[in-house]
Amino acid sequence: MKRPEGAVDGTHLAEYENKLNFIKKKYNEEIEENNSEFKNVQGQPVLYGQTIHLKHLYSECYLTLQPHSLAWQYGCVELTLEEEGSEDSNFKFMTSGNLKTKEDVVAFSDPIHIASSRGDYFMHVWDEVNISNHS
Repeated sequence: MKRPEGAVDGTHLAEYENKLNFIKKKYNEEIEENNSEFKNVQGQPVLYGQTIHLKHLYSECYLTLQPHSLAWQYGCVELTLEEEGSEDSNFKFMTSGNLKTKEDVVAFSDPIHIASSRGDYFMHVWDEVNISNHS
């Protein structure tokens, strides 16, 4: 009798379980590493060029770039709030000109750019946002 396509025999099942356990272990290690790193930098000033996550206070979700999803504004991609951070949740503050260099502290009054850690996307923020026209 021919096995249905996609069916897994006992040998392959064990391989998949081993791979799944390995991935789970790596995931848990990554979470522990991120938590440890967060504790080390918590309360420290943010530096230009330092990788950061932007977390929404009320939802406790991470601002995440969606590089393959177009936004409403022409030429822009979407930003979403996600429960889990990812590579696309990594941002950094960039100086708005040549006033500061990497490793300088970001001051509250500094004009800044927020870039994806990959450096290929920049976040644009303006004061008035009216999404009612887009529903």
